[in-house]
Amino acid sequence: MLPLEITFKGWKALIVAVLKTGPQPAFAGRVAEAAGLDEHIVRKNVLFLKELGMVRAGSTESEILLTKAGARYAQALVSGDKAVQKEVLAGCAGFALRPVARFCELAADLDFDRLFLQIKFLANVEDTWGQDRDTAEQDRAGIYTVVAIMVAAGMLDKKYLPVEEEAA
Repeated sequence: MLPLEITFKGWKALIVAVLKTGPQPAFAGRVAEAAGLDEHIVRKNVLFLKELGMVRAGSTESEILLTKAGARYAQALVSGDKAVQKEVLAGCAGFALRPVARFCELAADLDFDRLFLQIKFLANVEDTWGQDRDTAEQDRAGIYTVVAIMVAAGMLDKKYLPVEEEAA
């Protein structure tokens, strides 16, 4: 599973918006408005946040509930506490993204292209011929965001950040 159609900066804004639109539960439409994203992008990315253990399902499809880890991460984003951000991301991403991390540990001469292809393979992303890296734009954004999450969690060196994410 990948985040879709969202940069790392947008992904962080989404998590903060869930926190700020409380009291819990937050609703996808209000979260989208608070994060400055389209509602369909919020809905697509809730699945990835669930996989990371940052949100859980509410009683309806549009309800978004932060877990303790998600709330802690969102609060750390708001306060600018980089140490807590890294700690929470390492815990959440360390489990959910373990196959990617294991590949990185075992791969000799790892470069961004090999990392990109491995994430694409593990996420079962289909080729889109004629697109950059033969990958649809929404999937490329998701792969770049996964790399940025792993860097922020201390699982990867900053040299793997794609240019699109360096400013985030």
